Amino acid sequence: MQKKQFPFQPEQIKVLNSEGKNVIVSASAGSGKTTVLIQKLIKLITEKNVSVKKLLVLTYTKASAEEMKQKLIDALYENAIENPKLLEQIDDVAVSDISTIHSFFQRLIKRYFINKSCF
Repeated sequence: MQKKQFPFQPEQIKVLNSEGKNVIVSASAGSGKTTVLIQKLIKLITEKNVSVKKLLVLTYTKASAEEMKQKLIDALYENAIENPKLLEQIDDVAVSDISTIHSFFQRLIKRYFINKSCF
């Protein structure tokens, strides 16, 4: 059974329509953050031709990062009915920068600072 989608609130619409800037979405549990972010990502991917590899999506917990990846995959499949080229993006979700803040910075430190002399 599919979850009922409610109309977006004015604040959510601002996020969906924002362009040319970074967006921080902060709200209480169950308020629709993930739904709004997934719609924003799909809009960027489908309308602006942004590759999944170019996205940076950070969250606080591993569970929410995994949920975000799965929901993005589901949304890509759903939108691929009209745009089959989106199927190419699905494999990239696994290696995308959709992760926790901690794991993102851990990767940065390992990539750029570990085993490199700072002196």
